[in-house]
Amino acid sequence: MTDRALELLQEFLQDTGKNTLCIADENLLADIQQLQEHPKLTLISNRWDVAQRAQAADLNCQFSDMDFSAIDDASVEQVVYRVSKEKPLVNHVIIQAFRILTLGGQLHICGEKGDGAKTYIEKAGKLFGGKVRAQKNGSFYLGSVIKQQSQTDSKALKALDDKNYHEQRAIGELDGQALYSKPGQFGWNKLDRGSELLISVADGYVRQMKNQPTSLLDLGCGYGYLTLNSLRWDSIERRTATDNNAAALLSMSKNSQQHAAPIQVVTDDCGASITETFDLVLCNPPFHQGFEVEGGLTKKFLKRIYSALNKGGVALVVTNMFIPLEHKAANLFAKHNGFRTVDILEDNGAFKVIALKR
Repeated sequence: MTDRALELLQEFLQDTGKNTLCIADENLLADIQQLQEHPKLTLISNRWDVAQRAQAADLNCQFSDMDFSAIDDASVEQVVYRVSKEKPLVNHVIIQAFRILTLGGQLHICGEKGDGAKTYIEKAGKLFGGKVRAQKNGSFYLGSVIKQQSQTDSKALKALDDKNYHEQRAIGELDGQALYSKPGQFGWNKLDRGSELLISVADGYVRQMKNQPTSLLDLGCGYGYLTLNSLRWDSIERRTATDNNAAALLSMSKNSQQHAAPIQVVTDDCGASITETFDLVLCNPPFHQGFEVEGGLTKKFLKRIYSALNKGGVALVVTNMFIPLEHKAANLFAKHNGFRTVDILEDNGAFKVIALKR
């Protein structure tokens, strides 16, 4: 089903007479191929799967961590934006839109009430130099904000706190070395409770394995918490970490350098292009916090985990309690000569750690 916000923004995206930049994050994944290519339309996305789908649809799409630095000041006539989930990212986009828009150019911004769209529209209006009335469409708000001044208002700019969006910052320590992260990725400023549980269980599990693993894949690595904790397992000789999100990949690379760890960092959608197989897969998939409950993403991750494992290999996965991963994995990881291939190793009432054995 097409996102209602995208429907409300379509008329601006189809305006072939204006130099247009569309901000395409995860919200546009399902609908990206509905956009019509035209010479004055450019997309920027921080999601590899969105960028790949856009390019397959012949759309001009740039993959980056919402990096607008290559776009000249006052060079774009309109910016079209379906607001993102994360507040610092939305504020970053609004600030950059002000910089790159021509005088008289417009930021067309839309989102649901629960997204904070109305507030974002009002704050953008103050930065751009004029009061803007958000148009209500059911639970959605649409605003077209005109750039009426060239100089930023310091008070309005301060109200749009982007947390110094592009700055890598330490959020904790591991073995005496800082762990770096940044806005733009899920759970960027904390240690994820699911990942902490997974590592606590994995540490004991890996050490007692009869055949010690020599290769590891972190599927959906984020800033690298799981991969970096695996450095304590001496048997691992080859480590690969992959993610779909540009901010996560930057953080993972930064942490790899910080910890002087030879980790292959791969940009990919669920590791689809990785041809090597592994003795051990660690995975804290995005659906464990409820972003995906229908099962499509669950099935996608399970298939990729299965194909990434060596024969005899094992995947350790953490999910939210309400995700029936062990049941969905039953057919793919079927019992072999009575040998159990799906086991719940830990259940703390909020998360569960599951072992999938090939």
